[in-house]
Amino acid sequence: MYRTHGHPNNRTLLLNLEAAGLPYKHMKRYILAISCDACRAAICKRDNKTSTVALSKRQALAQQKKADKAQRKLFAQQKSNF
Repeated sequence: MYRTHGHPNNRTLLLNLEAAGLPYKHMKRYILAISCDACRAAICKRDNKTSTVALSKRQALAQQKKADKAQRKLFAQQKSNF
């Protein structure tokens, strides 16, 4: 497969953990969900935008998700207080 910035792809990491005899099944879904910009570029994902505009859009979207989550959490706390 490929290597980007010194880390193996997700599947290779799982195979390495299995070969080393380390428990990995409880982390499998988290390991397979990891996605960095370098990995997405290496596998030629069409939606990978390396421009700063696209990167800032992804960061803004991530911040919006965090804000929405915090707002839902606050609403739930207020609701439980009543």
